[in-house]
Amino acid sequence: MTRENLLTGNKPRLEYMDAAKALAIAMVMLGHAVEYVSTSDYHHPLWAFVYSFHMPLFMIISGFFASSSLHQPLGRMLLKKGLQLVLPGMVWSVLAIGFIRFNVLNIFWFLSCLFICYALAGLGMRIFRHSMTAAALFSMVVALAFVSVVYVPSMLPFFWAGIFLNRHKDRWLQAGTGVRLGLWAAFIILLLFWSGDYTIYYCRLHTALYHGKIFLDPHEYACLLFRFAIGCTGSMAILLSLRRRYGMVGSKTRKRISQLGQATIGIYILQSLCYSYLHDNMPRTGSDALTFLLAPCLATVLTLVCYGLYRLLSRNRLLDGLLFGGFRLKSRHPEKQEGLP
Repeated sequence: MTRENLLTGNKPRLEYMDAAKALAIAMVMLGHAVEYVSTSDYHHPLWAFVYSFHMPLFMIISGFFASSSLHQPLGRMLLKKGLQLVLPGMVWSVLAIGFIRFNVLNIFWFLSCLFICYALAGLGMRIFRHSMTAAALFSMVVALAFVSVVYVPSMLPFFWAGIFLNRHKDRWLQAGTGVRLGLWAAFIILLLFWSGDYTIYYCRLHTALYHGKIFLDPHEYACLLFRFAIGCTGSMAILLSLRRRYGMVGSKTRKRISQLGQATIGIYILQSLCYSYLHDNMPRTGSDALTFLLAPCLATVLTLVCYGLYRLLSRNRLLDGLLFGGFRLKSRHPEKQEGLP
């Protein structure tokens, strides 16, 4: 712990978590690049690989750092997260009128989903103060009411996985080589049976619940469990590996990666706008092989552009607050490192 941390009472940042966020946003960029480069998009093997774990990883990290917010009064937490997650979408929805034909609030679906996850988890923990398991089950049942809203029922279990990971972090994050290798082996085996058809975008169960129907196809429930298993094993394998090996990376490189990881909300918002514009203005390739080359190039360029724009715009505190959720409520307690965004 640095001298500054000792004086302020802040805990040092977990650099490997910043690295995990940087990796997750890089996968978001790559997955979206495949969608806008390839005509096969959802069925491209690169897209299927990325979507097996990248949003679960985001949610698990967010849940891991949610404890400080979830222990605040519910109203204060909702205000804090509203400023951070909801306000930017509302502001951009006004600024983007006439430039993007999509509903901007839908473009930023992850921010809306994360806000609802905070609200449901916070509500559950206040009703079931002495049982986190009961709180989790309660919030996931209530989440079915939000089935038509930004995939909340599919993402909330990963958010809770992050909360439980934080609660038992001394056991999990200190796991040995055998556990890490076992997780990687399980993830690779699951990948052999994974395809884009198993993602939430092809989930008939979600569609049935959206229309108020009861869907009893056991295959769909098996897909639900499959998504949770592959998302958790992949995310945990990455987190444990970074926890163990990230310190071996040079300090200058770690600093740059950490800066990228701390800019995830800005990159996420700006890339969503960029890709939405490119949707109608970018030619696509019918070659899966060419997509393997073009998609990473497009993702890299847009990541650097969005990161540069975010750093430029966020220098102004007002713009940072309005556009990227940078407003902070005053608190008597020192701020802790939070998850996404």
